[in-house]
Amino acid sequence: MTDTPSPADFNTLGRQLEAAGKPDSAVQAFRGALSLDPLYRPAAANLGRILVALDRPRDAVAALEAVVAAAPYDLALNVNYANALMGIGRVVEAEQRLHAVIATGAAPAQAYNSLGIARYIQRDFVGAREAFRAATTADSTFAEAHENLAQALLHLGDYENAWIENDWRWRNPSNALTKRIFTVPEWDGRPLDGRTLLLHGEQGHGDTIQFARYAAYIPRGMGGKVLLACQEALEPLLSTVPGVDEVYILGNELPHYDCQAPIVTVRRLLGTRIDNVPFFTEPYIDAVPDPDIAARPGLKIGINWTGKPLYADDPYRNRSCPPEYFAMLAEKLGATVFSLQFRPAPGEVERAQAIDLGARIDSFRDTARIVAALDLVVTIDTALAHIAGALAKPCWVLPPYTADWRWTALPDGTQPWYPFTRAIRQTTPGDWAGSFARLVPQLSQHLVNGGYRP
Repeated sequence: MTDTPSPADFNTLGRQLEAAGKPDSAVQAFRGALSLDPLYRPAAANLGRILVALDRPRDAVAALEAVVAAAPYDLALNVNYANALMGIGRVVEAEQRLHAVIATGAAPAQAYNSLGIARYIQRDFVGAREAFRAATTADSTFAEAHENLAQALLHLGDYENAWIENDWRWRNPSNALTKRIFTVPEWDGRPLDGRTLLLHGEQGHGDTIQFARYAAYIPRGMGGKVLLACQEALEPLLSTVPGVDEVYILGNELPHYDCQAPIVTVRRLLGTRIDNVPFFTEPYIDAVPDPDIAARPGLKIGINWTGKPLYADDPYRNRSCPPEYFAMLAEKLGATVFSLQFRPAPGEVERAQAIDLGARIDSFRDTARIVAALDLVVTIDTALAHIAGALAKPCWVLPPYTADWRWTALPDGTQPWYPFTRAIRQTTPGDWAGSFARLVPQLSQHLVNGGYRP
């Protein structure tokens, strides 16, 4: 950098700091460029992009507003500004801005990808699919757009093509998912015929719980063995999954195996369609019910109201629910409500009118034992929903407006992965009151019918 640094110098420094894994320092460098020239577009575009990546969309909007007003058709600047707008729930405005940029005729794949995200957030999955396809047509190697296309296809029930697109996840830098390198070949889906297959977890705890079921469907032919390597926290919980011969912790030493497959990839290898999803009407994980909870009289409901603090400023995607809404489960159903919330904030359990079981929970096995003793579970989209589903426990999931694909409803209101789980999705972004207004009558009706099954 020269003795009198220019905005370009600061911008270059910011890119170098970002590449070196120092995003906070990069932010300061980009701000340094804008302190010299408040309308310097390259630094503004980079600042907006990195702030969104740091989950600071509100800061990104504030940083970009003046620059965008001066350059309403700058592609990189406006795409990053649209992404920031989506992060704070201004998705319609973001889509309008993207349409204006694309209409100039110089729209890169990134603009179509962001347009797809805007449509996806609004649950226009057909429109999202078309925008993501336009992005992959403009740049066939654009891994993020391929992976986003997979999500839209999943919502549309096109599982077969979704699995193919989802294989791009390994090349998408935005999801920080690194493919594990093995010296043995990847399993091709054919019968094992005496071989040992290693299935290994790759994403969140809920994903591993959900897809561990596939071990029971591995074609073994003339013998064969299935090993499962999973996250350490799940090892005790998954040790009794049907079809799993042995369970190991990811990163620990493993015995000999002949082939391997990421557990999420098995969906494709076994040809899963929306009409042939392998599901269990009986538990596929084993848990001895907690005797103290089981002995409690009356209707017993376990709850969870918050997960990872993602999209805190976006009502379309914010999964966390104010705990006071759960109080109506005790008030209107006469239930005893148990909080399975991990490390609740002070006062939250009281607002939910629940009994705090957090001190009893040191592992997923502890959670499973409590769930096994309950009558049903009501939760936002967290791993608790997958534990309840794997235990064949009646469960009502409360996703946000832009729900995860796995809670997409079938015509009867259920979903294909857990037969006793029902999702009640918001009809208006952020409207938890509306979700609970529909939940309580459904629960009441099932109680009148003499059972807890959704």
